[in-house]
Amino acid sequence: MKTKLILISVLALLLGCGSSKKNNAEPAKSNVVSTPLEITFTDKRDGKAYKIVKIGEQTWMAENLGYIVAGSKCYNNDQINCAKYGRLYSWSMAMALPPTCDATSCSSQIQQKHQGICPEGWYISKTEDWNKIKDLQLMAKEGWDDCSPFGTGNPSLCGNSQGFSAMPGGSSYGGNFTSIGTHGYWWNADEHDGTDAYRHQITARPQIAVKNYLSKDRLLSVRCVSEADMMTKTKAEVEEKAKKIQKRENYIKTNGGTFTDSRDKKNKKTYKTIKIGKQTWMAENLNYISGYSKCQIDKPSNCDKYGRLYDFETANNACPKGWHLPTKDEWDVLHKILNEDDDEDGFGFMALPGGKADDKFLIMHGKWQLVLVPEAIGKKGFWLTSTMHKDSSVYISEMNYSDRKFSMDSEKKNKFAYSVRCVKN
Repeated sequence: MKTKLILISVLALLLGCGSSKKNNAEPAKSNVVSTPLEITFTDKRDGKAYKIVKIGEQTWMAENLGYIVAGSKCYNNDQINCAKYGRLYSWSMAMALPPTCDATSCSSQIQQKHQGICPEGWYISKTEDWNKIKDLQLMAKEGWDDCSPFGTGNPSLCGNSQGFSAMPGGSSYGGNFTSIGTHGYWWNADEHDGTDAYRHQITARPQIAVKNYLSKDRLLSVRCVSEADMMTKTKAEVEEKAKKIQKRENYIKTNGGTFTDSRDKKNKKTYKTIKIGKQTWMAENLNYISGYSKCQIDKPSNCDKYGRLYDFETANNACPKGWHLPTKDEWDVLHKILNEDDDEDGFGFMALPGGKADDKFLIMHGKWQLVLVPEAIGKKGFWLTSTMHKDSSVYISEMNYSDRKFSMDSEKKNKFAYSVRCVKN
């Protein structure tokens, strides 16, 4: 059973931000019905996945936005609060407009469906969007102080029957933070005047929904909404991705295997292998201690994830018996196959962006020391070939992790340390 929201216009109830602005709530009932399915949408800009929910003809994010822009903050500058409640933004940040728009009117720059900092296909919620859902039970099951086992409010209000999961992220002004756990505030795309913009507020005791305006330079939460059927679209994308994953797993099941490197008697390392075309490759970067080889940033955890980084001389003799450091030609054959693959790692090669590293003399603790300086870790992968380009250069296989495309380059053979993939003889 839905709990009817009480729309109020008493300014004294606007506790969280201490606003003295005019209340413009419009007490109209809503008869929309939601479908709270567990579907997620992934923001391609940073890879963050958001739960989404269809309410009536609209699709809402069922979480506060957490996209990082300059000036946005976590409540109390604590990353844990960002993970739970999303980030806090000024109005201009939310709208992706110049900071001057927090002090002057920018109505001419506001679009009908204003994307702001929302992902493509989504826009900053407007008053009319909130009016369609304001009579629904929106509060999340967790996160509200009043709905905790020790709270003073009515726990039934936090049933989240619509799947909207309104979270009380509080607000910030002048470096001070207030009202987390008790008040949720969300910017609207609607501007009131030069210094104020509309926002929506939800409080408990019982659940109360209020629309009024507030100084644009306060930091509040953001919810994105879409008129497109994102539920169906996202579900289709998830199903398509699942098909690709199944296709890859089937390929690996047929063409994959394992190889145990017995050289290290104590810690025998077993590598996944994969046959691609006529070649059989290790499906992991080599992680064998030999000659000049190091973990990225000298952290063993990076060796576990990315394998070790080797100089050219060490790499030429690092692969186990029956395997060898690939030539440029062998990498070229693999590049052609992988670059034509429209799936994300459809062959199970499992290339990871371990970057490369350069030994540099730096002053550490008051002394000159040889330090391994990382480069492009998390962004690119670099693998040594056994083929010389010129007397002092060697061919390097590279991969941009953003598009998973491979290319060939050359660098001085002793300049950096790189990853190694072994190919079967």
